Amino acid sequence: MRYNFDQIIDRHNTYSTQWDYTKDRFGSDDVLPFSISDTDFQVPNEILDSMNKRLEHPIFGYTRWNHQDYKNSIIQWFEDDGITKVDEDWIVYSPSVVYTIGTLIRELTDEGDGVDRHTSFCTDDVTAHDILEKGHLDHMVRLAIQHGVDPMTAIQMATLNGAEAYHIEDQVGSIAPGKDADILLIDRPESFNVKTVISKGTMVFEDGVEKIDFIPTARSQTIQKSIKLTSVSKNNFEYQVDQQDGTVKVRTIKSVGPFVRKAKDVDLNVRNGIILPSVEKDVALVSVIERYGINGNHSKGFISGWGLKSGAIATSASPDDNNIVVAGTNSEDMALAVNELIRQGGGQIVVDNGKIISFLQLPIGGIVTDLEPRTLAKKEIELKEAANQLGCELPDPLFYLSFLPITAIPDLAITDGGNVDYRELKYFDPILK
Repeated sequence: MRYNFDQIIDRHNTYSTQWDYTKDRFGSDDVLPFSISDTDFQVPNEILDSMNKRLEHPIFGYTRWNHQDYKNSIIQWFEDDGITKVDEDWIVYSPSVVYTIGTLIRELTDEGDGVDRHTSFCTDDVTAHDILEKGHLDHMVRLAIQHGVDPMTAIQMATLNGAEAYHIEDQVGSIAPGKDADILLIDRPESFNVKTVISKGTMVFEDGVEKIDFIPTARSQTIQKSIKLTSVSKNNFEYQVDQQDGTVKVRTIKSVGPFVRKAKDVDLNVRNGIILPSVEKDVALVSVIERYGINGNHSKGFISGWGLKSGAIATSASPDDNNIVVAGTNSEDMALAVNELIRQGGGQIVVDNGKIISFLQLPIGGIVTDLEPRTLAKKEIELKEAANQLGCELPDPLFYLSFLPITAIPDLAITDGGNVDYRELKYFDPILK
C-alpha cells in the first residue's frame, strides 16, 4: 500500500508543542513543523487498526491528578455510593501502593495531632515467602520509620495500639507482669533489625537462625474434614444454555489488578448447548462451590485478563467464606483440581492436561498448613511458577483467584451464590444475549 506523505495534517489546537507553540519557539506562527520527522502525515490504516485494538484495553491510573475534574470525580464517586462525604483536602495523590503507605503514615503521624496514638498496622493476606523475605510486623515498623515516623512511635503502633484497639491490652501489647509478650532484641531503633527473639522464656531466634523445631500439634478430626463434598465431574463446570450452536455474548470478570475488576463483554461459541471458553479471546471458566454442606451452591461464570492457555487452578482458601474457587480453560481439568482438593481436605492446586502439576495441602480447615515456613514458601513459589506455565500473566495467580469471591472489591465478583455486581449490590446473569 502506498502512503501520501505529502498530505499535511492540521494539528492546531491539539496541544501539540510543534503546532500550537511555534511562535514561542521560532518567533512566528507561520512556521510549519517538519511533518515527516514529527510523523504528521496521514496515519496508515494498519497502524490505526493496531492502535484501536490496544485502546480496547482500558488504561487504569492515568490522569491529570491535580486537575479539579479529577478531584470532583473522586468526591462524586463516594457520594454516589453513599460511602461518605469527602472533603477536597482529604484527597492525596500517590503513584503506587508503597508510596501511598508512606503518605498515609506521614498524614496520620504528624507531630502533635495525636492520631498515631490510636493507629495500628494491618498485615493480613501476605505469603510465607513475603514474610521470610521482608518480615511481618517488623517490616511495617521499618517501613514506618523510613517514612519519618519516630521509632518508638512505630513500635507502639505494632504493639500496644493494636491491643488497645481490640480491648485486649490487659493480656498483650506490652511487656509487663501477667501479660503474654515476645521480647525482641534489635540492633538499634532506627533500623529495627531483629537479632534475637525470646518467647515464653525460650530463645527461639538468634542471628537469622530459628532455635525451635516446627512440630505440628494434634488436630481435631473436625477441622481436618471441613470439605463436605462428594466428587464432581466435568459436567458440573460446563455452562449450558438452551441454544444448541452459534454464539452468545457473555459478561466476563476481567482482572486488571488485585483490587480492581471490570466487566468485559465477549462473544463465545456454543456447541451442543455448551458455551465454550476461548483461549484466543482470553476467556476462561470460573466456578465457586459451597463446601460446608449448607446449601449446595455451585456458581459458574467467566473471567478474562488472566492469559490462561491451558489447564486449571483451584483453592479452598478464599476469603471471605473460604469456599472452593476454580478457574480453567476446560471443564475436565477443573473437575480434576476440585476432586483433588476434596480428597486431600483442602489446598491450592495447578492442573494441566489431566495431570497435577503442583499442589499445596491445607488440611486444617482447608485453609491452614502444617508445613514449616521455608517449605511453605518454596511451595508457594512452585504454585506460582506452575500457574505461569499455563500462560497466566498475573503476578500471583492463586492470590487473585482467592480474592474473586470478595464482593467488596469493585466492580464484579463471583460467590457460591452467583456473579455479583459490586456497584448495583445484586447478582447478574453473565449471559447477555
